[in-house]
Amino acid sequence: MLLGLGSNWLFGNIYPFGKLGNLRRLRLSDNYFSGKIPPDIGNLTELIAFNISSNWFSGDVPRDLGNCMGLQRLDLSRNQFTGSVPEEIGKLVDVELLNLSDNRLTGEIPRKLQMLESLYLNDNQLVGDVPASFSELISLLFCNLSNNNLVGPVPNNPAFLRMDSTNFAGYNGSCKSVGICWAMMRRQPAFIPREDASRHDAVHK
Repeated sequence: MLLGLGSNWLFGNIYPFGKLGNLRRLRLSDNYFSGKIPPDIGNLTELIAFNISSNWFSGDVPRDLGNCMGLQRLDLSRNQFTGSVPEEIGKLVDVELLNLSDNRLTGEIPRKLQMLESLYLNDNQLVGDVPASFSELISLLFCNLSNNNLVGPVPNNPAFLRMDSTNFAGYNGSCKSVGICWAMMRRQPAFIPREDASRHDAVHK
């Protein structure tokens, strides 16, 4: 089941999800919703896509999202979320797109992200290092870490080799290889092979 209410002039709080247990895709993006995400979001165990970007949601990112084990796309960007990124997010083993950019998130990056193809953490207040486990994200195509308070070395991952300085803006870390050092300085992203570009486009549709 799909519930799509995106790109309207809707405002106010959202109510508990109640008996929408069969919901697979929920899109509330580009509205004026505010308040917190109801904790019963964790009851939507069939959910594979959750997009509430470009609203005024606030409070913590709900840990209950960790119960939505089938999630493949999670977009909470451009809201007012605060607090740390819950470790439960890192346990969502099927997530391909994770966009938490343009919030007020603090704390460290979760260590257990696995199947990611696209990761947006830019424009928050995250601290600490980029997890060494990121070198094992073999499906990663794109990652934006800019405008946080991150330190430490950038892990060796082919995805980082394709990026440019905008993806690392404000990064206070270092690089482990000449290729990544070059990526952190150049002004345009490197060429993405056709098959990888197709996958990247598919993730963003």
